[in-house]
Amino acid sequence: MHANTFVRRMTALACLSLAAGALSVTVGCAPTVYLESREQIVLSPQGVSALSVHTHNGAVKAAGVADAAGRIVVDVDKRAGGIGQDDARKALDAIEIVTAQDGGTQTLAWRWPAAHPAHWQATVAFDIHMPADFHLSVETHNGGVSAANVNGDVTLVTHNGGVTVRGGGEDLVVRTHNGGINVQSPAKNVQLRTHNGRISAQLDCAGPLGGVVISHNGGVDVDLHDSASARLSCSTHNGRVSFSHGGTELSGYGEVLVDVGGGGEELHVETHNGSIKVH
Repeated sequence: MHANTFVRRMTALACLSLAAGALSVTVGCAPTVYLESREQIVLSPQGVSALSVHTHNGAVKAAGVADAAGRIVVDVDKRAGGIGQDDARKALDAIEIVTAQDGGTQTLAWRWPAAHPAHWQATVAFDIHMPADFHLSVETHNGGVSAANVNGDVTLVTHNGGVTVRGGGEDLVVRTHNGGINVQSPAKNVQLRTHNGRISAQLDCAGPLGGVVISHNGGVDVDLHDSASARLSCSTHNGRVSFSHGGTELSGYGEVLVDVGGGGEELHVETHNGSIKVH
């Protein structure tokens, strides 16, 4: 494990105190100094088939490597804020990276000590290289998420941030509240949802395909494999639906229902505000 530390000073609201005799009451404070460090963690993949990652604030990038040399390599970028240099250093040093193996799942996360100053702030980002055949699950509240060359099932969740996927196994789940989704995947079962953002999905499954692709506010563009088969249903409240695939072309407002490649499971595509294009 190695670490390099950088200092960044930022102007913010410092602590305000009211003194009454020996009593000092803090009425408001925010970090004025932020420190950053980077370290590398190497984990053994022995007995592991899945990786589960959790961070509250921070981006997560995961890349599958065909020859992982028998290890999982994680670059960790930590950023912590405190009131002044010493306090920020204490905050940075207090961030604990947590790893554990539960059955075939390796978990990766971080935490504060049980007791810590409420004004401390932190962002912890993970950049991961792992065996390509692993399953992957990621959750962050604030930060973008990306996965590339992962051949197992993939679940990526963020509350605020965009999501990018290149690859995946049979099952692909992507959820974000605020952010776009960009996917290129051979997955057979897809669950792509965002409240605010555009969805661009190249679905390379050459056979039966099912699931949902839903945005509340944003356009949706779905590119189907020439050999895909599904019962396609498209719905938009404010926008146009355009379909062009396998020699069939349809266009209109509201809803479009069509069998692709002989039909099969339902693939539902929906947006409340925006247009839908399927081709």
